[in-house]
Amino acid sequence: VHPVFLWIAVTLTIPVLGGLRGRKGFLPVFIFTAAILSWIYADFRYRVPSDGIETQTGEGGEKVSLKGSVVSVPEVQTSGGQERLSFVLAASYLYRGKAGALEGKKVRGRVLVFLSQPEFFPECGDTVRLRGQLQKPSAALNPGNFDFRNYLGRRNIRAVLRARGYSGVRILRKGEGMLPLRKLGQIRDFFRRRLEGIFPPGQACFFKALILGDRKGIPAEWTDDFLRTGTSHLLAISGLNITMAVGSLYVLLVASGLSQKPAACLGLLGTWAYFFIAGAEVPVMRAGWMAGTAFFSLLVEREKNPFNTFFLAYVLVWLSEPQCLATVSFQLTFLSVLALMVCFCGRDGTLRWFEVFSQTIGALMGTFPLVAYHFNLFAPAGIFSNLLAIPLFHLGLLSAFMALALSAVPFFGPAAAAIAGFWLRLGLEWIRFLAKFGWGYFYLPTPPAWQMALYYLLLVAVVFPGMIKFPVSPVFRKILGAAFCVTACSFFVFRPPSGFCLTQLASGRNGILHLTLDDGRQWLIGRGNSFSGESVRRVAAPYLRFKGIRHLDGVILTEWHSKNRGFFEDLRRHFRVDRIWMPEPARGGDPVRRVIVSGRDFEMAMLSAGGGRAVLSMTYRGRGLAVFPSLDRRTLGMTGYFGKKAGASDVLILPYTTQFRGEDFEVLRSQMAPRVTILPVAGTRAKTELLRTKTPCLEAAKTGALMIRPVFERDRFLSWEVTSFLSGVLGYF
Repeated sequence: VHPVFLWIAVTLTIPVLGGLRGRKGFLPVFIFTAAILSWIYADFRYRVPSDGIETQTGEGGEKVSLKGSVVSVPEVQTSGGQERLSFVLAASYLYRGKAGALEGKKVRGRVLVFLSQPEFFPECGDTVRLRGQLQKPSAALNPGNFDFRNYLGRRNIRAVLRARGYSGVRILRKGEGMLPLRKLGQIRDFFRRRLEGIFPPGQACFFKALILGDRKGIPAEWTDDFLRTGTSHLLAISGLNITMAVGSLYVLLVASGLSQKPAACLGLLGTWAYFFIAGAEVPVMRAGWMAGTAFFSLLVEREKNPFNTFFLAYVLVWLSEPQCLATVSFQLTFLSVLALMVCFCGRDGTLRWFEVFSQTIGALMGTFPLVAYHFNLFAPAGIFSNLLAIPLFHLGLLSAFMALALSAVPFFGPAAAAIAGFWLRLGLEWIRFLAKFGWGYFYLPTPPAWQMALYYLLLVAVVFPGMIKFPVSPVFRKILGAAFCVTACSFFVFRPPSGFCLTQLASGRNGILHLTLDDGRQWLIGRGNSFSGESVRRVAAPYLRFKGIRHLDGVILTEWHSKNRGFFEDLRRHFRVDRIWMPEPARGGDPVRRVIVSGRDFEMAMLSAGGGRAVLSMTYRGRGLAVFPSLDRRTLGMTGYFGKKAGASDVLILPYTTQFRGEDFEVLRSQMAPRVTILPVAGTRAKTELLRTKTPCLEAAKTGALMIRPVFERDRFLSWEVTSFLSGVLGYF
C-alpha cells in the first residue's frame, strides 16, 4: 500500500467523521477507521526493504563500519566508572572488511548505537562513521522477560551497533539541520544538572523522573514497590504530571489577578515548553495535545468538551506516529483517560472530577486486563495508595519547580528544596508501607486474547447505551452487568502450573531452573556462584509472574557464595519462600546425601562433596536427571555414586566452564549415560567434545528457555520431550 493512498483515505474519512460529529455513530466509526488505517500504515512501516539495515545483521554480530547521521540526542550513562554513550543512527552506507576498506554498500534504516568509553561525543545531526559489531537486537529468551527486539521494533529501530573507544567513531561532518533538537538536549542536560545540584542523590533521581521522565537512577527495589502499589504512573511523564505542573500554573496566574485569556496563553506556552523538555513520548504527546487544546478553546472562547479534546489528541498522536498504536504506553494512557471520562462525565459533557478513590477505580476498570497481559500483575492496593500518593507527589512536584526557579536565591531556594524533599519522603514512605502487604498485589498469568476481547466488549455494552441515551430494558442491563462481573472475576480464577516439568531458563552463565511437580509444588534452583538481585529482577521474577506463581515451596542453591545474598533478598521481596537448601560440608570424604523431596513418583536429593558445592539428583518414575554445579575433581568424584546407587541420568545439566576437558566428559558419559546434555552457554571446547561423542547438546543461550517434560503411553514412560521457548518442540530423548 503506497502512502499516497493512505493519505487519500484519511482525507476522505475526515469529512465523513465531521458529518457524524455529535451523532450516535461518530464514536464507533471513528475508532474503527482510525484502528484500520493505523494498522495498515504500521504494516507498511514494518515491511523490510531490500536495502534495509536488518538484512545485514545476524544473531552473533559482525565487525563492520557504518556511516550515517545521528538523529537523536545522545545519552550518557556511567556504570562502574565507565561511560557509555547511546544514540540512534540513520544508516546510509555499510562497509565490510578490515577497517571498512571495501567499497560501501548503500543501506537504510535506524540503528541503536552503544559507544563505550568514547574519546569525544557526537551531537544530534552529525554525520559519523562507526566501527563496531552489528547485530540484531536481543529477543526475549524466557517467558515473561523483556523483549528488547520488540521494544526497538516498535520504534522502527532494526539493528544494534556496539563500538568502543576512539577507534570506534569518526565525525565526518558537523550537523546543522537539527539545531532545535540539539538545543533541546542541552536544555534537558541543564535541568538534569540543576536537579542533581539542588537535591541529594537519593531524591534527585525521583525528581528527574517526575520532571524529565529520566528513571535511570531509581533503585530497582523502589521500582518494584511502585509497581506493586499501582503507582508506577507517578514516575512516568504522563497527563498527571503535565496537569499538575501546567494546571497549577494556570490556577496561580488566575488567582493572582490575571484574566483568563492571558493566563491561558501562558498556560499554552508552558504546556508546549514542558512537552519538549520532558521528551515527546506517547503519554506526553497525549497530555500535551489535550492540555493545549483546552487552553486554545479558552483563547478562542469555544465550548470545552473533554471527548472532543480526547479524540483530537488521539488523531494527532496517531498521525504523527501510526505504529505507536501497538505500544503499551499508547494503549494504557488512552484507555485510562477514556475510562475516566466515560465513568465521570455528566450529560452536558463536562468533567465532574470526584474524589481520587473513584477516579482510580474507573482507570482500573479500563486498564487492568492490559496490565495483566503486559505485566502479569494486578494491584488493588493502587485504589488506596493513590489517595495520598497523588496529592503528596503533586505537592512535591510543585515545590521542586519552585526550588528550580529560586535555586539562585539565598534561603528561599534551599527552603523550597527542603519542602519538596519533605513531601517526596512522605510519599515514598506511604508507598513502601503499602508495598509490604501481601494482599496489595497479585501475580496473574497472561490472559488469552479472547478473554480480553470479551471483557472490553461487555464493558462497552454496559457503558455505551447510557452515553448515547439508547433505551435498554432493565433486565437486559442486569444480564450484561452480571456477565461483565463474571468475566472480570475470571481473570483471577486460574490453576497454577502442575505436572512434572523442569525448565532451564536462559540466564547467562549461571543457570536458573524452575521445577514443577505433579502436585503443583514449585521449586527454584540456582546453579552458579554469582547470583545477584539482578538475576531475580531480570530473569526469575518476570518468568514466575508470567506463570502466575507467587509462592515457592523451596529454593535450592547448588553452590554457596557471598554474592548470592542479594539473590535471596530480592527473591523474598517478590515471593513467599518456605524453605532454602544449601550444600553441607562433607564428612570423611564421602558425599553427604540429603533427601529434599520424597514421594511415590519423585525424589530429589542433594549430594555434597565439600567445597560448598553439591550435585542435585532427581528421579522421576525411575528415570534420572542430574544438575552439576561445576566439573572440578570433587564433583566428578560423585559420578560413581550415580552409577552405583542413583542409576543412569537421562538428562544431564552441566555448567558453563572454559576448562571443559574431554576426559571429564568421558567420565560423566560412561557413568551416567545421558540421553541429552543441556548447557546455559556452551564454550568452543565443550561444543567440539560433545560433537565428537555424538551426544545431543542443547544451549539455552540460543534456544531460549528449555522445558523438559515426560511423555507417557498408557502410564508407561516413553521419553523426555524438550521444548524451546523460541522454536517449540526440539525432540524426544
